[in-house]
Amino acid sequence: MKSAEARSPATAGIPGGPLGSAADPASWETPEATALRLIASIDEIMAQETICLRAGDCVKAAAASSRVSPLITRLGELAAAHPAAVARAGFRMGALLASRRENQSILSQLREHLTAERTRLAEASNRVKSVIPTYARRASVVPRSTLNAAV
Repeated sequence: MKSAEARSPATAGIPGGPLGSAADPASWETPEATALRLIASIDEIMAQETICLRAGDCVKAAAASSRVSPLITRLGELAAAHPAAVARAGFRMGALLASRRENQSILSQLREHLTAERTRLAEASNRVKSVIPTYARRASVVPRSTLNAAV
């Protein structure tokens, strides 16, 4: 039977120890595996961003986009330290770029739609502003009703 000391996270290599130690799962994987993990995380978050954009929820899409930034930074750092490992994992980068282009296209279409809607509302507001004085004058002059005379 193993002693408690041999089963501790720091000595047995079980996840849950301090970061940067032998128990840290990130220190167990190769740079290529780290790159693949980062790319998979970026892909998942970009899929969430696509869903939010298609639903028209720009706030959640922006939140998802902000979550991608640190992962891309980390992937860049990894590429600087281990260019060959990231290059081997780069076959998935093409799919990420295509997904990013699709998200930008959806965002561009959404922006065009919202700009057109804003223009339409501004024009309607201007029409209402030009008509208000006419109706305001008519409302101030109330014709005498013959119905009031019977009372």
